[in-house]
Amino acid sequence: MPLQERERYFRARKKTGYLPVFDYRINFLWSLTWYRFYFPVSGKFSDRQKAVYNAVLNVKNEATKMLIPGTNWKQYHVEVGKIMTSELLGLGLITKADVQTENPEWPAYKKYFMHGTSHHMGLDTHDYGLLHEPMQANMVFTVEPGIYIPKEGFGIRLEDDMVIQEKGEAFNLMRNIPIEIEEIEVIMNS
Repeated sequence: MPLQERERYFRARKKTGYLPVFDYRINFLWSLTWYRFYFPVSGKFSDRQKAVYNAVLNVKNEATKMLIPGTNWKQYHVEVGKIMTSELLGLGLITKADVQTENPEWPAYKKYFMHGTSHHMGLDTHDYGLLHEPMQANMVFTVEPGIYIPKEGFGIRLEDDMVIQEKGEAFNLMRNIPIEIEEIEVIMNS
């Protein structure tokens, strides 16, 4: 798309609360990673975008705390599902009745978060890993929850790549990339 056409395109969307996603595959020293981020073209997130963004950020942060040696892969996803359920209830996207009557094979939260939270990383972006074995130090995983709301015309998916440590919190390979709303808005308005 020519530069002038792109400028008109984004100028028009600036007025509508347009929230594009940038999705990058990064190849460095024979390893692959992925990074995804959103920014408001207008320079400011709407109140609803902020609420959804912060809900996803909270799920990501809580999921990251569980990336420790010994964590069971299947149980990890169950626990993340509980956190997501709580956030979706808070956003008014699902109800307590939805949760009480959910199909255990397809929980209520799956309406808005239909993929897994994490996957192995290494020589390939979606590297092979033994899912029946507990997590171990030096394993690398994504943490990438998302909430997608087709009726509202947007979704948010945040992704960090984490290295499990022998002790303490997982090491965030994306730690120097702005992820908080305030950081993004400052950049967008500078």
